[in-house]
Amino acid sequence: MVKKKLHRKGKILVRALSVLLIVLLAVVLIAYLFNLFLGEGKLTEIFQNWTKENRALSYVLYLVISPLINLVPGISSMFTIALANMLFNYRTPQDMALTFGLCATSVVMTSSLMFLVGRLGGKKIVEWIAGKENTEKFQKYLTIGGKAVIPMMYTLPFFPDDTICLIAGMTDMSFLYNFVCTIVFRNFGVLFMCVFGTIDYSTFTPAIWAAVICGFVLLVALLALLSYVYYRFLRHKEEGRRFLLTERLKARPHYVVVRARRKDLEAVSAIYDWGRKTMLERGNTCQWDEDYPTLEHAKEDFLDSALYVLLHEERPVACFSATKGRDEHYGNLVTGKFLGDEDYVAIHRLCSTERGGGKRCLEYIRKTFDNVRIDTSEYNPAMQALLVKCGFEKVGTFHIPGWEGTFYAYEHLKGKEGDETVVKKVD
Repeated sequence: MVKKKLHRKGKILVRALSVLLIVLLAVVLIAYLFNLFLGEGKLTEIFQNWTKENRALSYVLYLVISPLINLVPGISSMFTIALANMLFNYRTPQDMALTFGLCATSVVMTSSLMFLVGRLGGKKIVEWIAGKENTEKFQKYLTIGGKAVIPMMYTLPFFPDDTICLIAGMTDMSFLYNFVCTIVFRNFGVLFMCVFGTIDYSTFTPAIWAAVICGFVLLVALLALLSYVYYRFLRHKEEGRRFLLTERLKARPHYVVVRARRKDLEAVSAIYDWGRKTMLERGNTCQWDEDYPTLEHAKEDFLDSALYVLLHEERPVACFSATKGRDEHYGNLVTGKFLGDEDYVAIHRLCSTERGGGKRCLEYIRKTFDNVRIDTSEYNPAMQALLVKCGFEKVGTFHIPGWEGTFYAYEHLKGKEGDETVVKKVD
């Protein structure tokens, strides 16, 4: 209840600040455009003179206001960078360096603020700021590419970095990872704008323009190539040889666990249907029913970046969800207790249509997560045996209101004495 009230107050505060900033920006923009076209640029000169006379105060105001400006829907960091160039960059090396430092600091602060808004504000706030279509589009990119795609998106000029920061906050990506990527990769664009945004292009001849355009295209191509190479390196580091092109040439059956893609949702729903039918045939009538799990559950897990699938030659044959945070049922064990802390990953809706698929999923889970909790019904002896076989320890029992039977809780802690922390690859 307290959390909901805080979220509600946060939403109201963000909306109020956004409306205020929109009004202020509209007034400033109208005044600036009026002065630009009718006042011979005197407003710009007035601002520049004021910043020269009040350097420390103008720097502080810029760093405080610029991150808040970017919370306004439709306003990107490019606006605040251009504003800094107008106010602080007098086309000397010292001023360019100073402006770059201010802009880089502002971008890092903006990225951090956007990430925290996405983490604390939730999906509705993100959709309100970035738009529903953009949110779904770039959430899909992050779901497919994982955190390895962040450096490439931040480096290349084709992606809305502020929107990506918002959506990254909705995923299980760590704040530190996004912070470091912002410092290293987003500031390429900041440097480019600070250097090339203050050049007097009125003296350029057609030959110089052609050279500049060619140089720009080559630079973007080089950044794209380096970003793609780094992306492949991160994916290879995270997922092993399966991401190498040479692996595609092998004829042997190939299995890999990845985050589900949007196109996998129908296949996941079919896997749920198969699992429900199989459980009923085996006499397990109290774990899955016609209302659980469904395609809607798969969609919710997908949007939370918590849905995983086991691919056999690019075809989903098994699935599971891995969510961080507390599961309400795991806090009410009737017997026994969990040995790990509350920073765990809960595994739900694990199902495989292919022999050995469940084992491959559990091996991946053991390798990927340090503290795992999972449960199954007393009427599902096959799953109970598989969990024990894969190194999970039964730690207690609990009941779910409205469901028949007893549920068994299992746990796996990586690094526990007697447990192998390195999991061999399953072919």
